[in-house]
Amino acid sequence: MLGPDYRIDDRRLRRDELRDASALACRAFDDGPYFRFVFSDERQRARGVRIIHHTAFAHPGRGSRIRTVRDSQDRIVGLSLWLTTGHYPQSATTQLAQLPGALRSCYFRPSVLKTGLAYARATEPLHPKEPHWYLSVLMADPAVHGQGVGTALMEEALAAVDHEGVGAYLETNNESNVHYYARFNFHLRETLRPVPEAPARYTLWREPAAPTE
Repeated sequence: MLGPDYRIDDRRLRRDELRDASALACRAFDDGPYFRFVFSDERQRARGVRIIHHTAFAHPGRGSRIRTVRDSQDRIVGLSLWLTTGHYPQSATTQLAQLPGALRSCYFRPSVLKTGLAYARATEPLHPKEPHWYLSVLMADPAVHGQGVGTALMEEALAAVDHEGVGAYLETNNESNVHYYARFNFHLRETLRPVPEAPARYTLWREPAAPTE
């Protein structure tokens, strides 16, 4: 349960909030297996993760759904980004808007782009064709772990998913997340290793909720 000092917010992110949210991503994903693999240098990792997420949050595209959790001082301590039914893949316009940021993020490590493309080629054919929401980002500040931030974001979104009567899909490179998302009725579909020496990627699916009387 989300504590009384926190609340879910649906406001569009301002420029300064985009900066804060991308800085939060650096803290949230610093120990992620994928980012530690592609950005072995700590400074390059912080720069790359910040740019990647700033780009995603600044250009989320049509049908995107960003929710934040904020503390009593209105600071962002958690964020989720979903693409709702029928909005994956993103439009060519959105992908072009995101391209400069994607290229800047790997300027000092061209191998990042090669690895990212290998993962994309492996997972794209497995993306569900049935109606669903796609979870692109879920993150919480490590300082508030265990205080219900991620759970609140998931439950808020999945209530809307269930109301619509569709499935939900996500991908993760962290094996421990497979068990975390199982709490929300996500089930493992595929385990992929597009780059043999890199972390595995796991695809997870949540069946549409049974209709209620």
